[in-house]
Amino acid sequence: MSPKISEVINQQTDVLIIGGGGAGLKAAIAAREKGSEVLLVSKSRAGFGNNTAIARGAFAASGGWRDSRDNSTVHEEDTLRSGRFINNARLVQVLTRNSPQQVYDLEKFGVNFIKVEGMYRLGHVPGHTYPRNVGCVELIGTGLSFPMRRYALGLGTKVLEGVIITRLLKKGNAIVGAVGVDGKGQAYCFRAKSTILAAGGLGQIYQRTNNAAEATGDGYALAYEVGLPLQDMEFVQFYPTCLSRPGAMSLVAYEHLVIIGGAILRNSLGQNIAELHGLTTPLDITRDKLARAIMLEIKAGRSHNGFVSLDLTAIPESKRDRCSSSLPKGTSFEQSNLLVSPVVHYAMGGVQINERSETALEGLYAAGEVCGGIQGANRLAGNALTDIFVFGEIAGKGAAERAGTTRMPNIDDSMVKTEVTRLESWLNKSGKEKVSDLIASLKKTMWDNVGAVRDEAGLKQAIAEIGELRPALDLVGVNSPKEWLQALRLDKMLTVSEMVAKSAMMRKESRGAHYRSDYPEEKDPEWRCNVVVRKEGEKMSLKVIPVSS
Repeated sequence: MSPKISEVINQQTDVLIIGGGGAGLKAAIAAREKGSEVLLVSKSRAGFGNNTAIARGAFAASGGWRDSRDNSTVHEEDTLRSGRFINNARLVQVLTRNSPQQVYDLEKFGVNFIKVEGMYRLGHVPGHTYPRNVGCVELIGTGLSFPMRRYALGLGTKVLEGVIITRLLKKGNAIVGAVGVDGKGQAYCFRAKSTILAAGGLGQIYQRTNNAAEATGDGYALAYEVGLPLQDMEFVQFYPTCLSRPGAMSLVAYEHLVIIGGAILRNSLGQNIAELHGLTTPLDITRDKLARAIMLEIKAGRSHNGFVSLDLTAIPESKRDRCSSSLPKGTSFEQSNLLVSPVVHYAMGGVQINERSETALEGLYAAGEVCGGIQGANRLAGNALTDIFVFGEIAGKGAAERAGTTRMPNIDDSMVKTEVTRLESWLNKSGKEKVSDLIASLKKTMWDNVGAVRDEAGLKQAIAEIGELRPALDLVGVNSPKEWLQALRLDKMLTVSEMVAKSAMMRKESRGAHYRSDYPEEKDPEWRCNVVVRKEGEKMSLKVIPVSS
């Protein structure tokens, strides 16, 4: 690579959107419908290489279509209960009240939902009082994201793909744009009246995850670096049953095969793991509880090299037709030893926002998985996509309204030059460390020590190892565009990992998806609080704050 970055390309727009998943696309549509000029910048192809695209294609909407007793109030209560009451109740109310409208919006964008005799077919999954999960006919998230992409482009949304945003530009108490770079060393400066952070999740900081390859936590680090508060970073959701195959990890729908069908998860001794851990009724078998039970068996040495077996032969003939669509490819109901294990699936924590998707900095909005407060300590199945659609729209409308009453900001050239100089410093490093080895090391320590089962010793080890990786990153050798981008990503992955590990260390209890084997009980009201992390000076500051009413 050249030791210098190409001359910076300057672009300006009313609304800048960072992220090409469902939240970013919904925000783009909402902002364009308000008449704003919109530029969406994405690391991968918008609507393709993100967690929305690889999701199940189903989300929770409490429209009461199947049971008239269902409504937003019941949905709200379910969400708060699942989140173990540390959610931001105002955000949950916004989520649930706006959930039915998302179905109608998506149909307008071209999404086809599964219907029976003209009515939406609704799934009933653990944690929801009534059936309310509506799904698209494709049974995968691209059935949602592809139509949204087409609709957004049809409205005139401008899209720039293959660009990583490396820094938000802050002027006073406002965000005025961002700096980004592509894999060829081309830098960009984006000037915007409003900016929306919709950069997705953090699953790729772990060794085992089903997240998209680009889910490296950039958005959390971008927010942290400009001093924004983030909350609940200790709460990482693990999907309990994932089949590991060469080159890919595919979720095995335990909700259908285990809860509905009656398949049995067994440890290496043949014992029923759910029964062994007191999960005796379907509503008990939530993702957090089942993932924890499986990981406890693995850590106790009762596994098949880190996996447990899913016994499909236990599914009776009468239920096999109903469960057949959930069978992984290449398997049958005669298989008793399908090997599965938990994987990182979703991050509950993130940037603090209000009901208008505004952050603590003027001109910056946030939406989707990068935000905290909505899901609390544990997310209900189906609420993730609801979240991105509801708050993506709110962010898009708000950003467009602000853009309509705000002048285009000026950007100090020195801010851009400082960032470009920083990026150039990573080019052609001649150190002996391999960045790919450092990434693998980080992923392993996060999986081993900050996984579904945690304790003080492991968390201390993780924090120490993350601290050792930071100076090691300065000693990497960078000899290709790929290594350069990996180094830039690892820089942010280390920041995000430190936030997760230190937040987990601070919360001395077990709640939702956060399980401390040394503090196995949930402690109320003592720990009905949020752990808030932010950058103060050059240090990471953590504070425990009571949940706001």
